[in-house]
Amino acid sequence: MFTRRECLRSTTLTAAGIATMPVTAFAQTAVTPAEARAIAKEAYIWGYAIVDDYRIQYNYFIDSQS
Repeated sequence: MFTRRECLRSTTLTAAGIATMPVTAFAQTAVTPAEARAIAKEAYIWGYAIVDDYRIQYNYFIDSQS
């Protein structure tokens, strides 16, 4: 288990590392409805397992009424 100090140190180091990273922006001017649908479908498929896993863990370990 981490102490509060270790967590703060880790967070500070991570924030400092992110702040020094070069920023490269890739702007896309327009997304067609077909592209938006494909992106949404991929996001749903990719994210479903993560969300469902959290739901199961919440019911097993956190929700005492479950």
